[in-house]
Amino acid sequence: MRKAFTIILAALLLLSVFVSCNQDDLVDDLFNSSVHVTFDSNGGSGSMAVQEMKGRTATALSANAFTKEGYLFLEWNTKADGSGTPYADGASVSLDSDITLYAQWIDTSSIIQSSTTQLSDGTKYSIISDVTVTERLVVNGSVTIILPAGRTLTVPKGIRVSEGNSLTITGTGTLIIAETEDGKAGIGGNEDENCGTVTIKSGTVTVTGGNYGAGIGSGMNGAGGTIIISGGTVNATGGTDATGIGAGKDGTVGTITISDEANVTTAGGKVLVFFKANGGTGTMNPQVMNKNTETALSANAFTRTKYAFNGWNTKADGTGTAYADGASVSLDSDITLYAQWKGGPSIIKNTEGTLTLSSGDWTIEDTTVTVTGRITVSGTVNLLLPDGKTLNASRGITVSEGNTLVIDKFDSESTGTGTLNATGVNNSAGIGGEINQAGGNITIKGGTVTATGGYSGAGIGGGNKGSGGIITISDTADVTATGGDYGAGIGGGYNGAGGSITISGGTVNATGGTCAAGIGGGEGYFEDYSIGAGGTISISGGNITATGGNSGAGIGGGMNGNGGTLSVSDGTVVANGGENGAGIGGGLYANGGIVTIEGGTVSATGNAGGAGIGGGNNFYGGGGAGADVTISGGSVTATGGSSAVGIGAGHGQNPGDNKTLTIGTGMALYGDSTSPAQTKRSDATESYTGDRYRYMLAKQPSI
Repeated sequence: MRKAFTIILAALLLLSVFVSCNQDDLVDDLFNSSVHVTFDSNGGSGSMAVQEMKGRTATALSANAFTKEGYLFLEWNTKADGSGTPYADGASVSLDSDITLYAQWIDTSSIIQSSTTQLSDGTKYSIISDVTVTERLVVNGSVTIILPAGRTLTVPKGIRVSEGNSLTITGTGTLIIAETEDGKAGIGGNEDENCGTVTIKSGTVTVTGGNYGAGIGSGMNGAGGTIIISGGTVNATGGTDATGIGAGKDGTVGTITISDEANVTTAGGKVLVFFKANGGTGTMNPQVMNKNTETALSANAFTRTKYAFNGWNTKADGTGTAYADGASVSLDSDITLYAQWKGGPSIIKNTEGTLTLSSGDWTIEDTTVTVTGRITVSGTVNLLLPDGKTLNASRGITVSEGNTLVIDKFDSESTGTGTLNATGVNNSAGIGGEINQAGGNITIKGGTVTATGGYSGAGIGGGNKGSGGIITISDTADVTATGGDYGAGIGGGYNGAGGSITISGGTVNATGGTCAAGIGGGEGYFEDYSIGAGGTISISGGNITATGGNSGAGIGGGMNGNGGTLSVSDGTVVANGGENGAGIGGGLYANGGIVTIEGGTVSATGNAGGAGIGGGNNFYGGGGAGADVTISGGSVTATGGSSAVGIGAGHGQNPGDNKTLTIGTGMALYGDSTSPAQTKRSDATESYTGDRYRYMLAKQPSI
């Protein structure tokens, strides 16, 4: 035994030495395999071989060999239209996968040269090498300048963009403006001119205005126009008594919009105060101040739903210098102030372990938040789902009897794209009760909610041996609920009735676990058919698809569970029974309950002996009787499973067990042995029971 242990230990030591000595080679083999670059002429002519290079190793791209008549090669791009990642000709690249590069072309008449002075309307301009322009460029109409990767355009006297004209700057190269004449903006108006529209999307732009002129904006006496900076790196410096962006000495700021994605630095003879909403909404133009002069800050104009404004700070997280709203300040340089907010929802953060949500509003801020333990609702909790963000409740959410959870989109401006994923553990609902617990009061109004029950738990509703509680789905909610084995999609867990379920809007897809209903009861108990019954279900709107698990109804009871009470007044309802279950009504061995349809579109399909609407299959007798069905409006299609009627008893029951079917004024029923029973127009209220009820399902009456 000792000898064998010694041999194993020696082998492990040798293996560790091998791995240690060879791990660098293994990494090299894994990450530095060959990659390939395919070159596309993108409308040009000529050919270029595919370039092979070692992955994640800096390698120069092959020189361009394509040509295009009337055009000059500009650069490469990962997209044909130039909207992807640009690469200069011969650039050094390090790639980890194959790519295709598309040649980018520039019309020879659109190349900026040292002698260029006028830029024409509707034209895209660029450079094919580093260029210094000797005179001030003048924009006429709408013009775009593309800055190619690795190239620099220098325009010492600046670019004139007067009112009524517009300039867009894009690309990844560099623009430098450093010696603008007195009174003129680096980019914008001349001495007494208003600025037009200047948009900077990308690239590196360094611009200095002349004395009394803005870096970007108006000349000495003009208005700043419209300045939009959505990306890139911008360094803008104004002249004496002027701002970096916006106003000349005696001018006005205009409208300035700077995206958070842009990296912007400003300076000048006057101070600019930039205001950021920091989670809020609205707009505030930068404020111009004289340096070192006491000036009241502009009043806050931002708002944030469910929050109250709480002053300004030089840092978004509130750790910088704080300023009150309207505070008097004396500044010697440009500054950015971030709105601070108080109140509002409590924040759910990534959590290892369990989490309790106490009464109040709760939300998430990160794009994806995961709580690894089970979340417990204590009191009345509003869970607000921001657009585009996801909360993962890895072990589900407990909402027990006496507690309330309302799930909704964040606010009225939200589109409802926030997501909640809740997965229950054994004996627990995805959202709802734990073992021996009914679900509490659960309301879903908005967002996308996916709830999956653990073993014996409902997707939404009761845990093992717990009823569904009170469940409401409305408005724009998008709900997918799947029961664990023996638990309903929405409703009761194992040995749990459906509870009270109300659906008035949204989209609902509910699937029962084995022996449970899609919407309604979990698996019941053969000596008490009320245990897994459907409960009380009301549908007045929405698009609902409910599918029973094996032996469960689509809507109604689980196995050994009667159908409960269902009313439909509007909406679209598709109910498919699991094997031996009714579409709407009882599960295997169980009766149909009470079904009232006043409107909407209803399609109910039984499976393997289950009625379309009514009782489940019954192998041995004692259950499976039809439902008391009243149809006074809407469109109803009911299809029985094999050997079962569309509306009435499940297979194995006597005709007299069909119970009562009442057809309202203006309705009638027809069908045959191969077609589903459907509603059609008539002139009077009629009631059918017993054998005649079955007959009316088999023979089409005169209308």
